[in-house]
Formats: sequence, structure tokens, C-alpha cells
Amino acid sequence: MLTLDYGCHKGGHYVAEYPWVETSPRHSGGNFYYVQEDMLKDTARLHNWRQIVARPNFIIGASKGNFMSLATTIALYAQAKKSLGEKLTFPGNALSYELPYAHSIAKENARAQIFLATSDRGKGAYNMQSEEEVKWSDLWPQIAE
Repeated sequence: MLTLDYGCHKGGHYVAEYPWVETSPRHSGGNFYYVQEDMLKDTARLHNWRQIVARPNFIIGASKGNFMSLATTIALYAQAKKSLGEKLTFPGNALSYELPYAHSIAKENARAQIFLATSDRGKGAYNMQSEEEVKWSDLWPQIAE
């Protein structure tokens, strides 16, 4: 996910400087995505292949057999809170509640990845996200309701 490429899963000083663009330097500290990217680059260079890295953001949408959708994560969190008899409170901090977030739509990701794989222009890394941005402060009350 796009946010993992830029260190959001680590937080603090590990997060890469914003805005996150494909040419941004890697965040500090280790990241298993970096190991995979380096292996891909080496193999592509060895075999004279094009190297393409697709970096989707939070994925919204159904994908059979894949539970990495943010909607699924929120649904599981909501069910756990309900089972505990608790209100569905936002799990982040005040800053993340007010920040605008872009997301990725599964079908759009698939179309973009097919294009990159079949086009001569596809090479390097691509951040993939919808142009629409939302704030949790607008969305969360609707989810909780």
C-alpha cells in the first residue's frame, strides 16, 4: 500500500516527507517492500525486463478472496466493538481524523496495472489513488451511524 511505502505504518520520524511522490526518497528504517523492490530491480536488470511497481493507497472495493480492503477492516473493527458493547469510536488520533485522504478503488487499480504491463510507457514506480479525497471527520460519523 502507498502509505507503507512512505513509512506510515512506522510513524514518527520514520514517515517520509509529504507530499509522497514516486521520486521521493525512501523513508528511514527497514521496510519489507524495499527488499522486494530491490529484488525486482535486480532481476529486471539481469533479464532486461521492464520493472514496474504499483503503489495503491487504501483499497476500497470487493476482491474475492482478498481481505485487504479498508472496508473489510472497518467492518471487522465495527463488529468487534459491537460485540464488546462499545461505541464505534475512530481508532486514530485527532490529526488523522481531519487530514484529507485519497484511496484506491480496486477496479481502477486493475485497469491501471493492465495498462502499465501492456504499455511501452510502463516502467518504474506508480502511486495509484483516486483523485477524490475524503476526511474521516466527514466519513466516520456516517459509518458509526
